[in-house]
Amino acid sequence: MNPMYRLDKNITQKQSFKEADDHYTENQECTPSERLNRACFLINQIFCVNENTKMDKSHLTKRKFKNGESI
Repeated sequence: MNPMYRLDKNITQKQSFKEADDHYTENQECTPSERLNRACFLINQIFCVNENTKMDKSHLTKRKFKNGESI
C-alpha cells in the first residue's frame, strides 16, 4: 500500500458545511497530476490491482467505420 495516501474506509460521516467546503478547497489546491494519482490509487484499491496487474482484454472489441477509420 502506498504510504503517501490513506484509504478512508468511512463511507459516511457527519460534518458541517464548513468542513465539507474545507475538504473541497483542500482537494482543489492539488495539482491535476496529484488528483489523478489519488484517483488511480483509489481505483487500484477498489479493484485490488496494482501497476503490475495485466488488464483482461478479452471483452474488448474493435470496429471500423465505413470510411476505414477504427475506433
